[in-house]
Amino acid sequence: MPSTSSDEGLLEAAGRMPDHAYGLHVWSANYPHRAICSRPGALMASSDLIYLTVRGKGGHGSAPHLALDPVPIVAEMITQAQVMVAREFDIFDPVVVTCGKVVAGQAPNVIADTARAEFTLRAFKTATRNRLIERMRGLCQAVAQAHGATCEVELVELYPVTENDPQEVAYVQRHVEEVFPGRWQEMEHPVGAAEDFSKILQRIPGAFVFVSAIPEGEDHTTAAMNHSPNAIYDSARLVDCSTLLATLTLGRLTPASTDKNHTE
Repeated sequence: MPSTSSDEGLLEAAGRMPDHAYGLHVWSANYPHRAICSRPGALMASSDLIYLTVRGKGGHGSAPHLALDPVPIVAEMITQAQVMVAREFDIFDPVVVTCGKVVAGQAPNVIADTARAEFTLRAFKTATRNRLIERMRGLCQAVAQAHGATCEVELVELYPVTENDPQEVAYVQRHVEEVFPGRWQEMEHPVGAAEDFSKILQRIPGAFVFVSAIPEGEDHTTAAMNHSPNAIYDSARLVDCSTLLATLTLGRLTPASTDKNHTE
């Protein structure tokens, strides 16, 4: 799994673990102008990569019976992965399997020895994440075996589910409503993107919050998404982000917020 600052000892650098953790993420779409959004529990999905290498037997395109073509085997794996998602996983506990890259061969009339496919896997519960990974392993190896080929499966674990502490979300909501009246929106559903702040929330109670940086007058339902070269951000939201983080910090330094009997 890729390392983050939390893996490298940053959280212990002050001598003890922090008591609370808060993070912000701006968005250029999806959420209305100036909205500040979050939700208790799962906020963002886990993210993992699976690299498949299917090994067959190369040959001439005119005589496939003398070869073992890995390309249709990979194609079947991609199709069967979608069948697995639809038929083996609860629609109320969703997962996503997307094959974003397939590489095989160098000429249209030559059957390649190998084919490679790369998948991203997403889930919103840790147990579901683990099950999805194991089912993908088993499925792809079984499909390869059924055709007489072999399949190497390489897993890259990226990020766990971004899981917000409900009490911390309530704390953030209270301060947003005080400092930015009318701008708080509780999200009905989590999002399928992933976030490395999830590793910090595994160890420290806290919350991750979305801030809409879509320019005024833009339609958040059609605006260009984050990472798009066409994405546009309202720089005035930087002040909002700084203000919110400072407010959350100051709130935790007051006697009321450090009282264990204090109700958020």
